Amino acid sequence: MKEYDWGNTHSFRTCEGNWVASDGNVAIIRPKDSFGYQDHWPEPAFTGDSSNLVDRAEDGGVTVARYGVSWGTVGVTDSQPGSCERPAGNWNDTVNHPNALYDAIYFKLTGSHACTAEPLRAGAIRPLIIASGAAEQYDKWRCDNLNTQDCTGAVGSCTAETSPNPDINGPATITGSAANLDWQDFVRSLAERYPWARGIEVRNEPNHRNFWGGCAPEPARYAALLRHADAGVDQADPLYSIPKVPVVLAGMSPQEDPEDDGMEWRTYLEQVAATANASATPLAEQFDVLGLHPYRSRGDRNRGEDFQEAVMTDVRQARTLLADPGVDAAGKTVWVTEVGVRTTGDSDFPTWVSSADAQANALRNIYQVLRNDSRVPVVIVHRFVDSTSDEDVDGIGYGVLRAWNHPYPLSAKIAYRCLALARGVAPPIGDCP
Repeated sequence: MKEYDWGNTHSFRTCEGNWVASDGNVAIIRPKDSFGYQDHWPEPAFTGDSSNLVDRAEDGGVTVARYGVSWGTVGVTDSQPGSCERPAGNWNDTVNHPNALYDAIYFKLTGSHACTAEPLRAGAIRPLIIASGAAEQYDKWRCDNLNTQDCTGAVGSCTAETSPNPDINGPATITGSAANLDWQDFVRSLAERYPWARGIEVRNEPNHRNFWGGCAPEPARYAALLRHADAGVDQADPLYSIPKVPVVLAGMSPQEDPEDDGMEWRTYLEQVAATANASATPLAEQFDVLGLHPYRSRGDRNRGEDFQEAVMTDVRQARTLLADPGVDAAGKTVWVTEVGVRTTGDSDFPTWVSSADAQANALRNIYQVLRNDSRVPVVIVHRFVDSTSDEDVDGIGYGVLRAWNHPYPLSAKIAYRCLALARGVAPPIGDCP
């Protein structure tokens, strides 16, 4: 047998299911055991009975879907222990939270109902859940819907009367210890409710202001969130542990220099580690996997690195950081929980490329270089479907399926096919670029 770069091979599939190159050799396909896309999977466009997006994902070799579950949506009541013994509440509220159908997407992806140990369906796609938001003591957006902020960390800057969702967000004067338990219970509920989750990632890019309500990111505050999230998973009812869901330390925004909108990612992680390692429970005992977002940065581009070189630079830097005595987490696995290449937007942006062909080439190369690294078992591409919303700027141009209002709805960009080929799951129709 001979292994081929399927992006540049004329080939076909035999009746026995083998991929055969034009010279007659049967190929050896070595796909990642976990590959997928990030997107707004809990929205009706994905969960609806008429939607074929999950099928399209499965056809493209997807085994993992990354998306957020918001504490701000679920709220205090539904996040308490025993939530599986009560009605679905805000976990699947089609009236008040139609874009957060968490139970519905879990079933559609896995074939297993929430809060059960039902087996996975054939071809199941397991969720990688981002635990987002936080109890009010941590959230920093005090009066979100009123467009007012409090970046001081003070408690009680909104009164119960002016808080936009007091029943969901809890008392405005919630104490620190109560906030800790609320967040811990929320993550515990995630682990119990969705036992087939590939992992629970504790927030997203916490070194960036966008994920702290526009306030400066605080490593010590994130360290507390991580500690209580890990405790929540540890407390999950063993009935639903199949086995324990891995805790993923959030992938960081790939900033290399101090910027107004965040902290350099390695510096942020070092400070998280310093806080955690000064506590009774060192950092290495508080997570199972380090998430990584190795987008090409301006620094990578200025050094002449292409997309796959930038990815591997970050992977090496992450491993070096984990092995640093100040972090003391050598041997932890690295997952690429978000990486992407965009075809629209500012051409000066380091993830921008000029065409769909260039995007396909870059994403295929990223996947292939990570496929060859057995110590990176999970690769998530941002994102599955292009966004057309001005409010979702970060989604525009990154998708491998065309946007909703494209003249040919849900038609695939060439990147969808090239990644499916790299996964060994789709018949080639011409060559990848």
